[in-house]
Order: sequence, then structure tokens, then C-alpha cells
Amino acid sequence: MADEHSGGWGPFIEWAVRFYEMANFDEEEREYKFRAIEPLMRAREMLADAGPWQTELHQGLTNNSNNLVSHWVFVPFLDWLDAHPEDAAKGLRALWLGSDQGGPERIEALHEVMPKEVVPGRGSRCNLFAYLLGALDPLAYPNYRITAMRLAFELTRTPPPDPSSSPGALYEHAIAFFDEMVSEARARGLNLRDRLDAQSLMWCVTQWQDPPSFTAEQWDELLIYRTIPSRLRLEKRGAGKPSKSPVRRRPHPVCPLCAEDQEVTFIGPVGDRWEFVCEAGPGHSEPYEFSHG
Repeated sequence: MADEHSGGWGPFIEWAVRFYEMANFDEEEREYKFRAIEPLMRAREMLADAGPWQTELHQGLTNNSNNLVSHWVFVPFLDWLDAHPEDAAKGLRALWLGSDQGGPERIEALHEVMPKEVVPGRGSRCNLFAYLLGALDPLAYPNYRITAMRLAFELTRTPPPDPSSSPGALYEHAIAFFDEMVSEARARGLNLRDRLDAQSLMWCVTQWQDPPSFTAEQWDELLIYRTIPSRLRLEKRGAGKPSKSPVRRRPHPVCPLCAEDQEVTFIGPVGDRWEFVCEAGPGHSEPYEFSHG
């Protein structure tokens, strides 16, 4: 593999290849996503036909296959939907039933309808809206997770979106990244099928938590690779390089406020502790730490 301080598409695609070659890649990263959104597809059809769409939409978010949207995000959305079904139907029609708009524009339309206090975070809103948008075409409109995207941008040296971007603009930036990833992978001999492959591999490279069919040395190498951006930031601040030795022992981060680990960002070492920040729920943005001693 490349030097630990190297970045760009080359090393990122090298790791993507290793995950793509796993015998169970489709089972682990594609098939369950189709199962998760099946009720959403039915809800979309029912909404178009003025049928009872709300039950199916609930099922599309609460079914056991959905590990893509935290309950801290979808529960307030469903509460709003039940309290304001006409407003929710208006937003979902804009998301699902428009004929001449792309995914980012559809997301922006729902964003304009749903009050900000329902789901306040831009990343969380984009996560929810992208999941709902998958009912239109899961291959063209894969899921969005802000933490994974941020690390992917840094590892590939891709400019991130403007910090003030709306959910629609965040998603536009994400699908442009997935398209570029498909192109960069093809140039290196890896032929991805669609944006869903790209999104799934992006998640694997940046977030996969349990060692797959890698050697222990390869797994440690991946964990070290993921910390390149945080270590470079620390060095830039004059904090010095953290030791590599804690990487294998680094605990699986769980937010102490919401017990969710799906939107947790590793920041870096602080003394004898690892520092993380959670973005899964409102008010969870203060850093928290785990001992790595």
C-alpha cells in the first residue's frame, strides 16, 4: 500500500478493491438496502394513487433491514408526518413524483416543506431525504452519511461542499463524488456497476468496523490509513504524531447521549484518550472521549 501520508484516489481505490472482492459483498452491502426500501416503494405507488401510503412509509423506516437512518432522525420525522399528513404528502410528492427534476432538486423540495426543527442537522436531513429518495431509484440515489462522506473527501483529496450547503447541495456533491469514484475505479481496473456500489465501497473504506477477510496486518493498515486526515490536522496544529500502537485497540465509538454509533467522527488522540464527535442527534456535537490505555 501507499505511504501513510499519501492521499488521493489511488490508495482509496486499492482499499475499495479489497472490499469489492469479498465473497459476501453484495449480501453485506447491497441486498439488505433493497429490502429496506421495499415498503417505501409501495408507499410511493400508493401516494401516486391516493392510497393509504402512511403505513408503508412507517414500515420503510422502522423495518429491521434499515440501518441507514438512525431512529433519532426518523422518529421525529414520522411524528411530524402523523401530525401533519397533508404537509408531509406535499413534500413527498415533490420528492417522489416530480418528472423533470434530479435527486438534489427533489431533496431540496422536501427540505423546504419540512420544518427545520423536526430534524435540525443538515447532514441528518440529507441522510433521511436520500434514504427516502432511494424509493425512486436505489441505484441512482444511494444513501448519504455525512461522517463517511467527510472522511472520503479528505482521503481522496476531494474538495468538500461549502459548510453552509443545503441538504440538496450536500447530496449533489455526494453523487458527483460517487460518479467520480466510478470513473476513477474504472481507470484502475475496477468496474463498478453503479452509484450504489460506489457508496457501499466508500462506506466500507471509511467506516467498516469489524475485520473482514483481511489479515491482522491489513486491518491495522486500514485503520491507520483512516487516521491520515486527523493526524495531519494534529501535526499542522503542532500536536505531533500519535502513536500507531493504539489503533488496533481503539474502541468502537458509541455516543453517550444517544447510544448510536452511525454518525460518529474520530477526531484524534487527546492525551491518553481518543476523541470523537457525534452527529446523530441534535445537541450532540460536543466532543467526547474514550480511554485507549
